[in-house]
Amino acid sequence: MSLGDHLEELRYRLILGLIGPVAIALALLAVGNQLIIFLCQPLFAAQVAAKLPPQVIITDAQTAFMVYMKIAFIGGIVLGLPWLMWQLWMFVAPGLYPSERKLVTRLAPFSAVLTFLGLSFMYYVMLPFTLWFFISFTTGWFQINENDLKPTWVQETLVQGTEKPPEGHVDQKPLNLPQRWEDPAKPNPGDAWFKLPEGEIRVFDGKDLHKVSLTKSQSMITPLFELGAYISMVMTLALANAVAFQLPLVMLILGWIGLITHEQAAAVRKYAFFGCFVIGAVLTPADPGSMFALALPLYALYELGILLIRMVGKRHSEWDDDDDDDDDDEDEDEEDDADQTLPATT
Repeated sequence: MSLGDHLEELRYRLILGLIGPVAIALALLAVGNQLIIFLCQPLFAAQVAAKLPPQVIITDAQTAFMVYMKIAFIGGIVLGLPWLMWQLWMFVAPGLYPSERKLVTRLAPFSAVLTFLGLSFMYYVMLPFTLWFFISFTTGWFQINENDLKPTWVQETLVQGTEKPPEGHVDQKPLNLPQRWEDPAKPNPGDAWFKLPEGEIRVFDGKDLHKVSLTKSQSMITPLFELGAYISMVMTLALANAVAFQLPLVMLILGWIGLITHEQAAAVRKYAFFGCFVIGAVLTPADPGSMFALALPLYALYELGILLIRMVGKRHSEWDDDDDDDDDDEDEDEEDDADQTLPATT
């Protein structure tokens, strides 16, 4: 193919590859609310554990709309990436040797598995631990003592003029709400109960369920999470984990092309251990817990990379032999074709 034909083929593959992410992004607009709730679940769980109301805030009118669009756009890219990579592979594959095509076809599923593991680790391990650390630090270090709540002499002076209840006043019997760990399946209009562990009074009016949070922390600081900032933090952690978990794949490719050997990788273990903590400090929020949560699995992946380099060294020679056999077969086919095209002689 000429250069113009190559560029035309690349343009066709890119256009075809972008159709997938765009179509998925448009479809995700219908379920954007569920995606946002799914991403906020670790935050809500951490807030309930800290006796805080499970909620997020926004500081301007357009934040909710922008977050909704961002979730759909990023979700379309993530879910449509395999289709885009497949189109790029269809463009590149004809120019590769058989051994190179074998390597790519084996590494592609491996990369997808590592990406899934990285995202799962972020959502179920790193994100809850990070939120727990920040919320616990905020609500634990700035506690209010009982002495701090005593009224000053100015407040006492103002309270002295408050009217007292009339003589013979009897307080009404306090309302006794049932405590429930689960909401009733079919509440009646007017039913009210105290929901645990959220610490909420819930009242059903026949159509909607109204909630009033009674949870109270002894901290003088109430952490409020802004929706846009929280989603950006989650996306940053997701990208960092998806990239960091590709370490064994990168090491495998470097070993395949002969830049490193498993002996060389094993000899620099202590430097790799330190480097994993540096990467953990750069890619995670500024807390030691998140750094350890990423650095330790990252070093385990480094050890996996050493094992893969050792394994690929043995298979490399086998694939090279297969390539030689394929080349010989191609040469024989070319010779047969040439014999068939020779003119008949008398």
